[in-house]
Amino acid sequence: MHYIRINFIAKEQDVNHLAGKCIRILHGVYHRQKINNIAIAFPEWSCSSPGDSIVFVSPDKDSLQILAEQNYYLKMQELGYFNISNVRQSPSDSDYCLFIRNQRIEKYSPSGLKRILHRSKKRAESRGEIYRPIHQSIDVNWGDVHLIPISSGSSNQEFKLYIERLPKTAQPGDNQIATSYGLSNQSSKQFYVPLSF
Repeated sequence: MHYIRINFIAKEQDVNHLAGKCIRILHGVYHRQKINNIAIAFPEWSCSSPGDSIVFVSPDKDSLQILAEQNYYLKMQELGYFNISNVRQSPSDSDYCLFIRNQRIEKYSPSGLKRILHRSKKRAESRGEIYRPIHQSIDVNWGDVHLIPISSGSSNQEFKLYIERLPKTAQPGDNQIATSYGLSNQSSKQFYVPLSF
């Protein structure tokens, strides 16, 4: 396994925003180059922040090199906002984890609840019923989750990735696949990444 690390070195920075921009670039490379073997990791992940760096992990050095040569990364390094490492070998003795996009959490966000209410109202109206929302409180504790703002390249719509770190539950296999955002999901796409770099 290989990696490149981008350290966010600007004095005043919004690390969530910078991480979102980096993930958006990865998403674009995924679609333009058909590269789906790169996952992301946050080495300094804590309860309060995803940390001051993002790491891209892949079994393929060439895929990482293509990613590292994207104009956005080079420009941010030139301006002194990023420090980008060369492609390096991942430590073999590291523990692993999953960074997943947890879409279940999105349902309970204010915008997610608004969408649910809107759909419920439309269904009731299509049945000829009067919509009467049921008010109930939802107490949800999702653990270590960070909201990473990102925008769609095709529609320019802003949305948030709800990213959660899960401990290793299985030994990483050879056939790891990440989503186009470099994340695992709760079903078919799992990409274990090292915890230390």
